[in-house]
Amino acid sequence: MFPALSLALAVVLPCLAYAGPEEARRRGLSYLLETQLPVGGWVTERYGLTSTGHKLAITAVAAHALVATSGEGEVLLAAERAVHFLRRYEGELHEPRLNDGFDYTPWAASYGLVHLRGLLDRWPGEREQPDLGDLVETFTEYAHRTQRPCGGWDYRVTGPDGVKLADGSVPFLTAVMLDGLRAWKVLPGVRRRALEDLSNLTDSAGLLGYSHDGDYAEVKEAPWWSPKEAAGRTLLVRLVQFRCGATDPASLSKALAGFLAVRAEYAAVRHEPGHVKPLEIAGYYYYHAHYYAMCALRSLLERNPDSESFVLKEAGLLAAALLSEQAADGSWQDAPAGGRAYGTALALLMLREYRDIRVRWFDDLRAGLDRAGKTGRPLLLLFTDANDASRKMVDLFYDSLLAEPLRSLVLVRLDRRSHSQLALRAKVYRGPSLLLLDPTLEKPLKSPLKKLTGGRDAKKVTAVLEKGLQAWSDRGE
Repeated sequence: MFPALSLALAVVLPCLAYAGPEEARRRGLSYLLETQLPVGGWVTERYGLTSTGHKLAITAVAAHALVATSGEGEVLLAAERAVHFLRRYEGELHEPRLNDGFDYTPWAASYGLVHLRGLLDRWPGEREQPDLGDLVETFTEYAHRTQRPCGGWDYRVTGPDGVKLADGSVPFLTAVMLDGLRAWKVLPGVRRRALEDLSNLTDSAGLLGYSHDGDYAEVKEAPWWSPKEAAGRTLLVRLVQFRCGATDPASLSKALAGFLAVRAEYAAVRHEPGHVKPLEIAGYYYYHAHYYAMCALRSLLERNPDSESFVLKEAGLLAAALLSEQAADGSWQDAPAGGRAYGTALALLMLREYRDIRVRWFDDLRAGLDRAGKTGRPLLLLFTDANDASRKMVDLFYDSLLAEPLRSLVLVRLDRRSHSQLALRAKVYRGPSLLLLDPTLEKPLKSPLKKLTGGRDAKKVTAVLEKGLQAWSDRGE
């Protein structure tokens, strides 16, 4: 019998469920839909509409979370209303707006860039995308105009002495802004300077400092932050540097390990409004750091498929903690400043990353076949079209009883029109179509173990996989 077949049959045939994350996602989605303001946005309980930075940043991340969670019409309409809200208030970015002595408007631009990119990337292919050009231009212009001489961004207006800051940055913010500019592939010079600022903010222990006022010596010589306080910030920065090609997997892995080792310290203060002594960890780091931890795990898995066991274990632990923190109304919240909509949106994005870790698709058939050959697994190939049936078929793998069994297969998803020659060789003329392939064959497309065309429910797909896996087993005997 082929390797991994006994495991495959053990999990596919009983069709074990893993419903916890999906039920949590459903409840979180309902919370966001129910709390969206009539004008289309979300705000904090503390600041309401008075803080430009909060209302635009939270609305951007919430809109991304909606689309990342569901492609249904009601959800997409809510996301479009959120885009209209951003457009309605984007003009407030043209001048500083203080709340409690801080200018939070950089968060509007940074979160806007990151999460509008995410919204477009996850918008269903069969639906017309919203036009975000004007918003992206506004946020990009803001980033260019407000970049400090050091290369970073800052929401602090004055220093401890009350004197207005002419320079300095907060890497917690700079990294997010840089990530947004990278995602849209704009302002390469601005991005280069931001990378330099982040590099200069690394202290003697290899951790990211909290801030600087234009003099990096204060970061190197007498940092007030503890290694535990810096762990979440360091992970975020290393991930963004990794995405920019400015660091390697080893550096990212080290930062991830550093955060995971002290995660309990963050959990202990997640509801606190500010930096809590003695470690000075701020509650508002909590879901922000956890979201980027899940993103880091996915990035490491994509770079090194052999890390699958480690990534699945750690991602499962993060997801389990997240599920235990969901409130009765379906929301999540860390520090009060961010509010429930913000915490809920980040939690939903974490769960989306977790889905993509648990059910991982290759987008290249040759790479998938190579992986299948190395691991002794059959390959499940899905051809999709830009239609509702294809989207529902993809969701089936994430949301149904199939999610765990699919870990025993290598998965490849291809757009049928973009891979028309492959589709014709497989005699696939419409999507969605599933083929279970034997990677040991010279021409696996010519003799699939099983083939299924059109949308089906989980029980039907499971039955097809059962028959295909039996055929796979018979070939190996």
